[in-house]
Order: sequence, then C-alpha cells, then structure tokens
Amino acid sequence: MNYNHLIISELSFITNTSDFGFFDKVLTEKIPQKMVVRNNNDFLKNNIQVSKKFINSYGRMRYKEAYNKMGLFYWFDFPNDMVKQLEEIRQGIIDNNDIPAKKMVDNVYGLFLKKVRKNLIVLSTAIWMVKDSCVQENYTYLFTNTGYENTSTIMRDYSLANGEHHTIELTNFELKQVEKYYNLLMPIMLKDLKASPKKNYSSEVAYTIEVDALDRSKESSFVRALIALQNARSSSQLPVKIDFYIQLLQCIYGLEGKSQRIKGMLEKYTVRLLNLNNEEASSFKENLNRIKSLNNTRERIIGAAFNIRSKQTHGNKINNDSEEIKETAVLLDEYIREILKIILPQKELDYNTKKEAKEVNKYFRDLVKK
Repeated sequence: MNYNHLIISELSFITNTSDFGFFDKVLTEKIPQKMVVRNNNDFLKNNIQVSKKFINSYGRMRYKEAYNKMGLFYWFDFPNDMVKQLEEIRQGIIDNNDIPAKKMVDNVYGLFLKKVRKNLIVLSTAIWMVKDSCVQENYTYLFTNTGYENTSTIMRDYSLANGEHHTIELTNFELKQVEKYYNLLMPIMLKDLKASPKKNYSSEVAYTIEVDALDRSKESSFVRALIALQNARSSSQLPVKIDFYIQLLQCIYGLEGKSQRIKGMLEKYTVRLLNLNNEEASSFKENLNRIKSLNNTRERIIGAAFNIRSKQTHGNKINNDSEEIKETAVLLDEYIREILKIILPQKELDYNTKKEAKEVNKYFRDLVKK
C-alpha cells in the first residue's frame, strides 16, 4: 500500500547500527498505519523522493543530521476524499490566512504526532529498563501530499543517572530485552488517561500541548510511578532526580505516614526485593558475605537518597558532597530498574484506592518477614 503521509523522528544518544526488528508494527485501525524503527540512512538513501522533499523543506544541513541517526518511521494513509478536503483547506489557509482552519488541521495531524511521541517515550523507557540510557527524540518531521508540513520536538531532555549524556549501543541480546520491556510497558504507558491534554496556542500558527500540566494524582500507581520515572530521567540535577526516584518507590510500595517510618520501610522493602534474585545463591561463606555487603550498601544508599530527597523537597541546603550524590543517584537508578522488572509484571500490585494501597503495602511487609 502507498501511504500518503510520513512522520520521521530522529533518535539521539543511540548508535546508528541497532536493528529494532521487532518494532515493525502494522496498526490496523480505520486509517491504515505502519510504524518501524531503523537507520535513517538505510531508509533515506533508498527513498530518493523523500530525501529530495526533506532537503527542499528543511535544508541540507538538517537532512545530513537526520541521515546519520536512528529514526522512527510512521506511515499513515487518509482516504482520497479526506486528502482532497485537506488540500482545499490548505489552499484556503494560504489565500485567506484562515487561522481557525490552520488550527483545525494542526489538531488533525497532531493526533498522529502525539501517537509517535507516546511510542517514542515507551521505547526510550524500554531501553532504559535494559541499561542506563538517555535515548530521546531530537526532531520529528511530518511529510504529506496535501502540502502540510511540520517539524517539532518533545520537551524532554533525558539524562543518564549521573546527569550526563552519552550514546549507547545495544547488543542483539539487549534488543530482545528491549522488545520484552516495550511489550510490558506499552499497555501501562499508552492507555487512555482520564483527561485530555489542554491545548495552549502560543501563536497564531503554532501551539503546544501542556501534557505535564494535568493532574496525574488520580491515575493508578503504575502510571504515577512511570511518570515519576520520566520526571527523574528528564532532570540533570541529581537531587531532583533522586527526589523523583524516591517518589517512585513510595508510590510502588503504597507508603504513607511519618518520614522516619517511611525511610525504614523504603530500606527494608528495597533490600528484600533486590535479594529475590539471590535466594538460590549457594551457602558458601564468601557469597553470604558478598550479599551482606550488598545489602549494607543498599540500605545506605536508600537512606542517603531519602535524606537528600527531604532536603531537596523542603528547600534545605544539601551538605552531601557531589561524589556521594552522584553515587547515590547512579545506584538508586540501578535499584529502581531491577525493582520495576520485578513489580510491573505483577498487575495485582497496581492500585488505585487507599484500601488497595494498604493491601499492596501489606504485601511488601509480609515479603520482608519471609
């Protein structure tokens, strides 16, 4: 099938050699759609017409940058009568400077751009589930045969656990893991939310969608935890990153109450969960000593993170030195990655009400006693 619309999203901080073979989706809805992730250069050098259109619309420098990146490609096809109608609207916008019509067309295409962005965020999170990473969208380009063109970017600047940016490469084994976690995260992160994003028009010809301005406090615990994860990954300020990571853990564990009690429970629950993979370890003394040492480190890191979070939240001076804060952020990032791998497959731990939160918290209390 020949698709009459194409969206290309650049992916930054990942090498241009990874082959996301699993990400080849035919989305069979009323409007035919397909989504793949591949090397931009493989696609562009084999699609001369798209390359020419890209250069004519956005310039050769931007084309060269896109050419050397990974990309998410999303095709969709409108019925012929709808294409014709959009062409007529476009001409009216040009001839009459019809701003309301322009906003209407923005809304139509915005639905598809939003779908691409959601999938990009899920994909980036799935990659993070495999290893510390900051894979993110650079620019997104929309090409149509109706004359409508658009370039945009997501306002999310993911960083590594230490606040820096670094390009990663994925092995074949890691790619299989990305597929596994993408399928795990997709139903949680792509489900419809209770409120539609409010559109704020910043000018007569463009608008922004204020997704982050929405109240997410009434979403399920898994949704709130993954939003906290996005906020943590989006900050290069390590105390802020740590703050959101502790929010995530409290949300997962269903913890409320006095600070010192919460701190103790965070330490116990986290150590217990991280030990689940060690339960079949041999009883050799060196292994037991190693596990004991790991547990001591984990308790220390969670305790330090909670203290940093408390000072950050209340605007107090953080006296920890920079290396200690960095170590805390990096290890906390590792712990949360492993905890989410354990918790997210257990749908019964995804709670909505206070009563359910207490039941989830009881699950973790009982787990510690085992």
